[in-house]
Formats: sequence, C-alpha cells, structure tokens
Amino acid sequence: MCRPFFLKESTMKFRADHHFVIGGDHVTYGKPCQDHALSQADDGMAAVVVSDGCSSGGETDMGARLTTFLLMQTIRELDKGNLGQESIFASRHAAFSAAATLLGLRETDTLATLLYAYLAPSGGHVYLQGDGVVARELRDGTVMLSRFDWANNMPFYPAYADSVNGNSERFVLAHGGDPSARLFTAEHWVRSPGSLWTKASEEASSLQDGMKGVSIAFDAAAMEETSAVAVFTDGVTSVSGVDWKDAVLRLLDFKTTEGAFMKRRLSRALKEFGKDGNGPRDDLACAVVLIAHDKKGGTDECIETTAETLA
Repeated sequence: MCRPFFLKESTMKFRADHHFVIGGDHVTYGKPCQDHALSQADDGMAAVVVSDGCSSGGETDMGARLTTFLLMQTIRELDKGNLGQESIFASRHAAFSAAATLLGLRETDTLATLLYAYLAPSGGHVYLQGDGVVARELRDGTVMLSRFDWANNMPFYPAYADSVNGNSERFVLAHGGDPSARLFTAEHWVRSPGSLWTKASEEASSLQDGMKGVSIAFDAAAMEETSAVAVFTDGVTSVSGVDWKDAVLRLLDFKTTEGAFMKRRLSRALKEFGKDGNGPRDDLACAVVLIAHDKKGGTDECIETTAETLA
C-alpha cells in the first residue's frame, strides 16, 4: 500500500467525541448501564477513555464513571511534558483510591476496566488494563483493530492493583493459581479499502504479563499517517448477528464529523442493527479521536510500507 510522506511541516487538528448505551441483557435483568466514556480535544492534544464496570460486582456504574472522570482530570492537571503512560496511570490510581474512599465505595463497586488514548502531534499512547478493542485508521483508509480478552470473561481491573488488599493474588487464584498461564489474548486485524479482513497476528500472554496492562506507543511518524484512533469496551463484540470487526467498522463510518458525531453514529448504527433484529447484548461505550492534517508547503511523496498491527 502507499502512504503520504511529508517533506515539509504539517499541523494537526484534533476532534473527539464519545457515547455509551445500555445492552439488551442489562435491560432484561434490570441492571443499569455499567459502561462509560469521555473525550476531550483541542489543537494541541486529544484524549478519550472508556470503562466497563463488572456486571457481577457492586455499584460498578459508579466505578466506571469514577474511572473515566478521574482519568480526564489527571490529564488536565499533569504537566504537558509529563503525560507518559506511567505518570498518567500512577496519578490516576492515587486519585481513584482517595475518591473511592471519599464516596464510600466498596471494593466491589470499583471493579471497572480502563482503556484510554492520549494523542499529540509529537506522539502519544493507548493504554489498556482489562479488556476491549482499539481501532486505528490510516489516512489511506486502512483500518487496524486490536482486540484484548481475558479467559472466562474475568479481566484484571485497575482496582486489583491495590496490593494492600491482596487482590492481585486473589485474581491469580481465581484463574487457577498459575501466574504463567497464558489466559490473556490479543488478536490483530487489518482491512484495506475494498478488501476483506485479514488476521495479522494473535498471541496469548501470561496472567502476570496481562496484569501489567497493554501500552501501545505512537511516535510523530505514526501520528502523521493516522486519521483516527478509537477505543471500545468489549460490548462492541456482543452485537448479535454482526461480526465484531464489522460492528467497529460501521461505528467508524461517520457521515458528518461536526458536533456529537460519535453519538449520532452509534445511535444510527443501533437503528440499522435493529432492522435485522440485532443489537448489543452487553453495554457498549466508545470514544474516538479524529485527526485532520494540514500540510504547510511541500508536496506529498508516496513510499511503500506494510500494514502493522497496533501493538
């Protein structure tokens, strides 16, 4: 495939939006929506985050919202030169523990996944602790997906990182007691315009590695060739009658990108799915960053490259 390579300086403008909906199973069983999403963007950066509360936990709709709001507040408060994954996660974790105590949340109320993206012209990263799907669209229309799952639908939640309560040890025991067991899987898919989905790779990681989370880095060159980055809770894989990869693709098929474009697209997609009697069984949250590239001078040069997985 061919991608543009800029010989002159280019500028980026970011736009972000998010939305979340309750799943059919939660409506049937009288549960609240336990997924949440937030986004923010300006000309210098963008951040999006989704969180999925554990269905068998406590008031995890609160845990999910606390996860998303504190992640965004952490990014706003940190110095712009200190927005790496480790500093963001460490600051968020400290704030989360304090806020949960202040609100009187129980341990079971805080069980919620964390999946976010922070992007700037110079680079950025995606970080996941739990499960979910990450999508990256290139400027030539190529879409790359990465899906992360835990065996037995038992993800490692950020709240388990509190070693004082021994949650990490209990998590390993719940999965059979062997920290080297390969129970965390990642699969990567690529689709070029006009082609079918191709599985680029699939791997299984140990419990101990999966518990550390997944960090995907973007350098300046990667940002130059990227037109969108989106994050989804695992609800996007539960749309009945629709392959999860195609569900993601339809949620990225924006007709317009003004205002609440993610909300409109998800709402429209649900109507489209519903015509065939389909829809998400689980709660679904999604958030996306769109990147507009304005080149200053120079001409585009086409160089050959190969599709890469997000990881």
